[in-house]
Amino acid sequence: MAGYLAVAAWVWRRTRRAMLPESAAFAGAAAAYFAQSFVSIDELSIRLAFWTALAGVAACRRPQDVASGAARRVGRPSLVLGVGALLLAGLASSTTWTAGFVLADHRVREGMQSFRAGRTPEAIAQFEAAIDLRDDPEYLALYGEQLGLAALERGPRAEDFTARMRRAFSYLARLPDIDGMVLYARLLEDRASYRADLLPAALGQYERTARLDPHNPVLRAGWAETLILARRPHAAVALLDPLRQPVGRRHPDFWAVLSLAHSGAGNLDEARIYLARSESLDGAGCKTLIARELLPARALEGAPSPVERLEVRIGCDASSLRLLLELLPPGARGPWRDAATERHNARPTAARASIRTAVGNDPGFRPRSAPLRSDRPAPRG
Repeated sequence: MAGYLAVAAWVWRRTRRAMLPESAAFAGAAAAYFAQSFVSIDELSIRLAFWTALAGVAACRRPQDVASGAARRVGRPSLVLGVGALLLAGLASSTTWTAGFVLADHRVREGMQSFRAGRTPEAIAQFEAAIDLRDDPEYLALYGEQLGLAALERGPRAEDFTARMRRAFSYLARLPDIDGMVLYARLLEDRASYRADLLPAALGQYERTARLDPHNPVLRAGWAETLILARRPHAAVALLDPLRQPVGRRHPDFWAVLSLAHSGAGNLDEARIYLARSESLDGAGCKTLIARELLPARALEGAPSPVERLEVRIGCDASSLRLLLELLPPGARGPWRDAATERHNARPTAARASIRTAVGNDPGFRPRSAPLRSDRPAPRG
């Protein structure tokens, strides 16, 4: 703000001294830049117009002012040298600052490549160096996400990654970044399969985020999933029911999670109705398929599907896989966790083998594929 005021004062002083129409025109352009800066985001073309206006203000001088200024400068070389030194120092400082931005971006890019290649220690070093140069929330969110995925791949022996992930997302305490808060809650929920104490932390994160965006159906669906994992399906139903009418015929995952919540709460008729709505919007969606496979068999109609039907799960994200593995009977959980890891490692053949093992360990687990039919009308909204 001080810089804006200083430049505005300089423009005003130069324009009054010049008393030329051209100077007034350039001053008007500078004033327009100042006005828009309070209501919009600066970008290159607007900034270029501003600097052009400042150059015009500086160039608009009456001939007598130019002559008197030249006379005053004669015999004062020290002033010229001092101004030149200040300009050089400013140029060096701005160049160093800009180079730091470029170097930080480069290190983040290298860190992402290292994470993808499995060189995790190298990736951590590159991200840490980038954050030392530029403590940017985007860097921290990206770093925290990659650490969370790395922790999921390593299973229970990943406490160092979990601790680093939580430090990376500590920026959320000072910056209300809704996307980052939802991502952090998701990662905490994933990690809770190995550390049960992180499940309340994930719920707390969702609750803080919902205060900022209370009517977001995607956010509420994620929060409800975590409540279901915490064996609180009635709370999940209470969380999602008020949004049924605003959501309408959108967001299939919302309806699938609502079906899961009602199923866990024992409301099987409602679970069938909301599952039917989710299937009508996205019959092949991960949450839809999981809601169908976890609905008790007495609420479904149709013959059991072949085991190969489950291979569609390979396309699901880790959170969807974890939702399934936590709600499956105990004998099937370990292989499903292996499937989630193989999914992240891009090894679909190994993931399919883990899925078959999961089903083989639980003969009572029989997913169904026939469409649901309900003799009750779907509720309004």
